[in-house]
Amino acid sequence: MSRFVGFLTVAFLLALGFGTIEAAAPPHVAASSSLEAGKYLVVIAGCNHCHTQGWAATGGKVPQTAWLKGGHVPGPGGPPTPNLRAVAAGMSRTAFVAQFHAKQRPSAMPWVNLQHADTDLGAIYDFLRSLKT
Repeated sequence: MSRFVGFLTVAFLLALGFGTIEAAAPPHVAASSSLEAGKYLVVIAGCNHCHTQGWAATGGKVPQTAWLKGGHVPGPGGPPTPNLRAVAAGMSRTAFVAQFHAKQRPSAMPWVNLQHADTDLGAIYDFLRSLKT
């Protein structure tokens, strides 16, 4: 009898919607705006470390007006990194996001970490575009 009561309880809860399973949205940063999410992601993902001159040397005390204009990877003779503001200005949001799915070659940039975060990549794009070139 208790098995039957358990079955009825589960059926009742399912009927009320307590047992429904919704498809989860891909994880993304929750912020008041796409620009705020993009700014947070740029900082936390370390974009400035390689794409902003003087970032590491000053402990991140570089004015936002100088962020992401390109630079050199820290270390002796590090290769130049692109101006991300110009990169974003030269492509659509869709193309910017798509490049992370197409990236294959090894790189210091964490492409793999960003390949499944389209909402966040779009927020990064929005923030980059807000900075102007």
